[in-house]
Amino acid sequence: MGRRVGGGLTWLMVATAFVKAASLINIAIIGIYLDDTDFGVFGTAIGVAALVNVLRDGGVRRILIQKGIHRFDGLVGPIYTWTLMLNLLAAAILCALGPILAHVHDNPEYFMVMVTLGLAAAIYAPSIIHRAKLSISYRYKEVAVINATSSIVRYVSMIALALAGAGPLTFTWSLVIMAAYEGLAGWYYTRDPFIRLQTKARLWPAIWARSKWLLLGAIALALLRQGDYLVLGFLLDERIMGVYVFAYMIGDQVMSLLASNLQQVLMPTMSAFQHDARRHVASVLRVSGALTLVAAGFAGAIAVTFDPLQEIIWQGKWADTVPAVHALALCFALRLLVTVQESALTSTGRFRTQFIALLCQGVGMAATAFVGGLLFPGNPGMIAACVGMYFVIGVTGVAAWSLRTAGVPVVRFLTAVLRPWGLLTTLALAVILVDQLVTNGLTRSALASDTPTGDGTIRAIQRLLFSGIVYCLAAAALARVVLPDTLRSILAIAPNRIATPLGKLLRLRAAETEQPE
Repeated sequence: MGRRVGGGLTWLMVATAFVKAASLINIAIIGIYLDDTDFGVFGTAIGVAALVNVLRDGGVRRILIQKGIHRFDGLVGPIYTWTLMLNLLAAAILCALGPILAHVHDNPEYFMVMVTLGLAAAIYAPSIIHRAKLSISYRYKEVAVINATSSIVRYVSMIALALAGAGPLTFTWSLVIMAAYEGLAGWYYTRDPFIRLQTKARLWPAIWARSKWLLLGAIALALLRQGDYLVLGFLLDERIMGVYVFAYMIGDQVMSLLASNLQQVLMPTMSAFQHDARRHVASVLRVSGALTLVAAGFAGAIAVTFDPLQEIIWQGKWADTVPAVHALALCFALRLLVTVQESALTSTGRFRTQFIALLCQGVGMAATAFVGGLLFPGNPGMIAACVGMYFVIGVTGVAAWSLRTAGVPVVRFLTAVLRPWGLLTTLALAVILVDQLVTNGLTRSALASDTPTGDGTIRAIQRLLFSGIVYCLAAAALARVVLPDTLRSILAIAPNRIATPLGKLLRLRAAETEQPE
């Protein structure tokens, strides 16, 4: 799978790095102009909307990808019609929920927030079809470009709206703009028409038969991704909810982009191995370990640098989010296993198993958030710790069980993912602990001697450099010593221009990769 995944991951890494920088600028600016109640209103609304928005796709994109490019022209017409109907239904439901949420929460802002979410759903159909066409054509560069540029469009829109004082509508109007842009960008790369209405109602029973498990699975996935928002929005004060939502966004900003890109790379690539069980299992294990190592590296970097960063950027405005960011960021790496699970199972037609797995994961997520919200209604850090531990135990455990049905050994899978995650998470916690001990020690010494503690921003910059550099160097050294095979897997699917110098630096050679026949 090296050539196709390597080419796809080349552009994935470029897109991730590009959007990572843009996301930092975006969150820095909107964190200044929006307050915790704005984040709380949006989090509550998007939690409710998540269950409705599963209708936007309806699972049909994966059907197109699995059937391949040779079946695309014959299926795209009826599938587009099916998707458009579901999108319009989702839009109508979201708009109808607006006045209901406004009444329940006694806040009129919810009305327009839900209406704009409905508008975004109504115009989503062309983007779904265009992305499917690009994915099954292995045009990963274009997929990555659309993902990256659409994120930039959303970020620029959010900044402009936040500056204009849009409040929680900052988030939802930017989704409308992004959906419109993705439709235009998909048309630019595919030159397929925006409207491809071909009813062919005789195919609808077959489409439903194939998509029902995917649609139900999408509902379960919505619970996994935003079931905590759905539950906590009705349990917490809007300000506490806003602190949790802000922390979630910080921890998730890289992971969601990785998941989006990976799904569009892994699904068509793993489909090429669906008739070769040995290669399929090998690819799942290899990708799981490599992905966890990369994701845990990003997560650890976010965790160790966030406290000094929030002092530099927001001057302590979001200090209450630090414990929640630590808990969520360090555990989000394991949430990406759901992307591998989904690609591995759907590429081999195990839709029912995928639905059951996602349902267990999604219901568990909502239940964990519910318990955390009841036990710690005023402590977003403890709620985040409950949710984070669920990713470690619940999500990973169910992923191991579900992949076992595809022939992936449970012990080998858990070893492949928990070793890199445990190693880098322990390192990140150690760096955070040392940073806190040094910072607290210097503060106590300054207070005891009645000497000035110095400029807070300068100290925060020093902490940022210390934590970031120490973590990155130690993570690279530990991975080289403890996880050389996982590093070889990463080198095997990385682009040559990166793999060659990195391999020489680490004194490693790339592992041999399997190619579909």
